[in-house]
Amino acid sequence: MSKRILHLITSLNYGGTEKYLLNSLRYLKPDYNFVVVYLKDRGPVADEIEKLAIPVFHAQGLRDLVTFIRQHPMDIVHTHLYRANIIGRLAAHAAGVPVIISSQRSVDDWKAPWHVWFDRWTARYVKVIIANSQHTRDLLAIREKIPAKKITVIHNGVGPVQEFTDKELAEFKQKHSLSDQDILVGIVSRFHQEKGVQFIPAIVQAVTRMKPQVKFILVGDGPEKKKITKALDRLKLTEYVRFTGFVPEAARITSLFSVFFLASLEESFPQALLEALSAGVPAVCTDVGGVKELITPRETGLLIKPRAPQALAEAITWLLDHPQEAQAMGDKAKILVQNNFQLAAKVQQLRDIYG
Repeated sequence: MSKRILHLITSLNYGGTEKYLLNSLRYLKPDYNFVVVYLKDRGPVADEIEKLAIPVFHAQGLRDLVTFIRQHPMDIVHTHLYRANIIGRLAAHAAGVPVIISSQRSVDDWKAPWHVWFDRWTARYVKVIIANSQHTRDLLAIREKIPAKKITVIHNGVGPVQEFTDKELAEFKQKHSLSDQDILVGIVSRFHQEKGVQFIPAIVQAVTRMKPQVKFILVGDGPEKKKITKALDRLKLTEYVRFTGFVPEAARITSLFSVFFLASLEESFPQALLEALSAGVPAVCTDVGGVKELITPRETGLLIKPRAPQALAEAITWLLDHPQEAQAMGDKAKILVQNNFQLAAKVQQLRDIYG
């Protein structure tokens, strides 16, 4: 009989952690009996999980989750994101689950001392904590004082991406009023401040002043979108920007970019960047978190200090003005991803932990 594994996550909106969970389930479903439980928002990822014939449930809190696990005994509980990590560890321990695993896939600079204490205190119940970058592993060992031997690094991975057909590409360009002469520069992100999206208007202004044929493709959504839209309108930059909203297979759009950029103030190991590099798209990124585990300056991309939109814009423009150097970086980055970050290999590491 296959092992019964409950995945607990805070919400099932589109994001890097949610995508990681969905991809892992796709690969591992034949080998295990999965159940997914969320604590806050059901989100569109829940529908994708249910298409895999994996049941999705909602738990309102600790007591509700303990009751659920006692009614549905599990061999493993695997938790994702801070709130689910804390509640899931306590609930699984109370319900007598033999193995508890947690994934730490974000830096969480917002944590107050009491958040750190709860993380450290509940980590005693966990068999292994999976970090998705060496940076996050080191952070957990230093800030949370979690024993390093308990933390395993499994980087994000990428699988095959279905490219646009000619018809789909034409429809995409028509939908977003793009011409064949437009140069596409873009980002895939949650529109939250820690992602640095508040700097997008300044970046758009600086780039389009030098390169008016550039169109910025902004893939994602979130609470900062209204502010960004208002700023773009105030600066009379709306014509240079296209919002796509959340897209389930955003990597298909990323592959169309001439340059991918990342303006984040914090990152663990950005999935969107990994997908861009896998397509050979040259990238400009802020030097934060685990980004350096993908970007070697002038080799696989360009690194810029955070909170410097003018410098980031100048780097984007430099790549557009130096296509040979940009393509060389994109090619090296693509080889790096092919050799080290294939999804099948990363899922195998997870399978080894599950047993």
